[in-house]
Amino acid sequence: MPGISDLNLKIAAEKAIVAAHPYIAPLKMFSTSFNDEAKQKGDAVLVPVFDVGAVAAFDADNNNYAGTTQGVTGVPVTLNQHYVKSVYITDRQVAETDMAFFEGAGRAIGEALSMQAVGAGLALVGDASVTKTATFTVANSQNKQAVANLYAMASDNGIDPRDAVVVLDPARFAGVLSTLDAYQYGGTEAIREGLVPNLYGFYGVVSSTQLPTGAVGAIVHREAIGVASRYLEPMDGVYEAVSKVSDEKTGFTIGFRVFGQKETGRRFIAGETLYGAALLQPGAIVKLTNS
Repeated sequence: MPGISDLNLKIAAEKAIVAAHPYIAPLKMFSTSFNDEAKQKGDAVLVPVFDVGAVAAFDADNNNYAGTTQGVTGVPVTLNQHYVKSVYITDRQVAETDMAFFEGAGRAIGEALSMQAVGAGLALVGDASVTKTATFTVANSQNKQAVANLYAMASDNGIDPRDAVVVLDPARFAGVLSTLDAYQYGGTEAIREGLVPNLYGFYGVVSSTQLPTGAVGAIVHREAIGVASRYLEPMDGVYEAVSKVSDEKTGFTIGFRVFGQKETGRRFIAGETLYGAALLQPGAIVKLTNS
């Protein structure tokens, strides 16, 4: 395997982002901002939060065009999490096997980095500032009335269900699917990505294996969590090849660095993401527990 071609690195990048998409796609439904603004660890991205309040009749003296409060604020999301996943192959392995190294390495990197990033975002559901909780058992998830009651639960907690996503662990997500006929899933997303849009009055229902300890699910307003994923620019001349790739639907970005280690005869491909997550509106989350 003499040298690294642009084609090989492109193959690895494409495999990585394809592998990452099913994990990242649900997170995009209940988070906001993937703008590519900052590039160094520690930088912060200001994520907008919109809260325009209720409408009122026009009053030229009081409630006129300028007589309102600011409806847009910003919460900083610090890029303080730097995740790396490296894979290597030896020259002996190259000689002895017909291994599709770049395809396999890209897939492994994409899965590992995206799962770590999603876990960081969902961990915020268990933050101490999220004080609203409710019970939702597996038996509840298999009962249409109990699932439908999540709509009222959201509304009672000041969350508009149409702007909220229900995140469930796999057992409860399967229970919800059991209450539906296949044609009601809304598309292949339920099977391929663990995601059902526009279900039971919510913006969507998604499945995740990475809910924090003590949580079996959550009702999350679409702008309750802010996330950011960035490309960390490598220094010139240090690596054999570098590249980056982003998921066009979510903006999740993975950077790649390729280098050799002469003393061991190993060739490395390292993937990384610079990532941050922050609670924008802790009062717009209801943590679901088993009891």
